[in-house]
Amino acid sequence: MAGGRTLHCTVVTPEGTGLDVDARSVVAPAYDGLVGFLPGHASILMELAPGVLRYTDANNRRAFLFVDGGFAHLVNDDLTIMTEETKTREEAEAGYPAQELLEARAMPAKTTEEVEARDHAMARARELVRLTEMH
Repeated sequence: MAGGRTLHCTVVTPEGTGLDVDARSVVAPAYDGLVGFLPGHASILMELAPGVLRYTDANNRRAFLFVDGGFAHLVNDDLTIMTEETKTREEAEAGYPAQELLEARAMPAKTTEEVEARDHAMARARELVRLTEMH
């Protein structure tokens, strides 16, 4: 049995709970880089970028999960991540992320809204490709 402190990590999407785990550590993709959380971390509310959430569970197993941006809220070792979508590596591989990246690059970008949509689609696709390469 694993010992030591953990924090509780829950990832929720509009469809339901994507992850519910006790973790020794969590690393989340913020807009200005990666942010690590350990038990006892100060309370925080932050915006997330599309990227790969990494965590080590209570039994020291590492795992990865794509999150499509959103927000992270941590208080009293209870981390809640709210995002539009999650994907496991297997789900990402089944979705052909390299093709998704090519399609994102081909999106029109004439207006501010189109540029923002293209940039988000490209960031999302790049992170899904990255997830498929993680072990």
